[in-house]
Amino acid sequence: MTDQVEVMLLEEAGAAVGHELGDRAQHALALDFLKAGLLDRAEAALHKLESTSLRVPAQLALLNIFERSRDWTQAATMATELESAGQGSFSARLAHYLCEQAA
Repeated sequence: MTDQVEVMLLEEAGAAVGHELGDRAQHALALDFLKAGLLDRAEAALHKLESTSLRVPAQLALLNIFERSRDWTQAATMATELESAGQGSFSARLAHYLCEQAA
């Protein structure tokens, strides 16, 4: 039931004030889920931002989720994407992920 209410509110926000504000509301909701420890919901909400102007902040938050859940394969993939997009060097993190996968 809660998911339906959230979707309905986000759709109304997007229609009423434009996609940019709706995207920011989606991002804020995802971060609230992340703070509450609801990683699956946060991840789903962040994936919805992949084709928006909030793609990079969403990817950084997804990287945080993958690290917290110790999903080293997904973390490495996301770090590589961020590095390819010019968001800095993730080489130390990538080395850490490889060590974790080898353990």
